[in-house]
Amino acid sequence: MILHDDPDDLDFRMAMKLQMRQISEEQFDRFEGYAAEIFSAFGLDLNTPATKDTPRRFIRALFDATEGYDGDPKLLRVFETECRGGPDCRLSQVIEGPVPFHALCEHHALPFYGMAYVGYIAHENIIGISKQRAK
Repeated sequence: MILHDDPDDLDFRMAMKLQMRQISEEQFDRFEGYAAEIFSAFGLDLNTPATKDTPRRFIRALFDATEGYDGDPKLLRVFETECRGGPDCRLSQVIEGPVPFHALCEHHALPFYGMAYVGYIAHENIIGISKQRAK
């Protein structure tokens, strides 16, 4: 297994700059306050045992639901194909699936989920997308 490391590949260089989200506890506290203000304005009573922690749970759930927006280094892994010569050795069709997914609609911030199939034509390398299924 190799890591794609072409220093002239701009897409690769940009992907390597992806970093895990750094959200401090102070930021979480501030975001919880914003959520509480919104929920209160919409009429939710936050002074009941069932709702007093709702803003905190909502912000933590939103953070968890957007996991992966900062990239996945497993997708940077590539493997050499098993071709050792021959007329069809340079091109191979790779199909992976079903791959379960969940995400938030960026327009409405509402959840959606499903199964996806990913296909591509491999040349000398195969990307490590099958590792995504182990998540």
